[in-house]
Amino acid sequence: MLTSQSRMFLLSLLCLYSAVDGAYYIIDGTSYYLEENIKVPWDEALSDCQNRSMTLASFETRREFEKVVQFLYYSVHDLLWIWTGGHRTANSSSWNWDAGSSITEFHWAEFQPNLPQDEDACINFCGLYKAWDDDECLLQLSYMCEEVHENEITVIRPKDNRMNH
Repeated sequence: MLTSQSRMFLLSLLCLYSAVDGAYYIIDGTSYYLEENIKVPWDEALSDCQNRSMTLASFETRREFEKVVQFLYYSVHDLLWIWTGGHRTANSSSWNWDAGSSITEFHWAEFQPNLPQDEDACINFCGLYKAWDDDECLLQLSYMCEEVHENEITVIRPKDNRMNH
């Protein structure tokens, strides 16, 4: 169990800088923006993240999700319901991140997902429950943006076989 001094020290290390309407944090080497004061539908959350050159948070692995949940717990944000980038369009069974990739690892709460397949659904979570929930995308919630990781491209150039004269 962390002491209150240890908890404050940890928070000071995690906090990158604060904004008027939310705060930026570094969690396990990745930059996040947490908007806790303004509640918006999923598409508005996505738009705000894109305006920040970010994307709604996506959790490709259990470890990544657990690190964010742990941060929310220690920063006393664990009761917030937060939009992620996960969504499913009506009449589809596949779930995708807003950046376009398919969701391959799920962290559903018990009895989730539970929205009918003929409705659009978006994924949110609460740090206290440590699991995902699906809801109507028009629900107004807090949200978390994540820095965009550009794919690294390696350029391989052929050797110059010409002889030097």
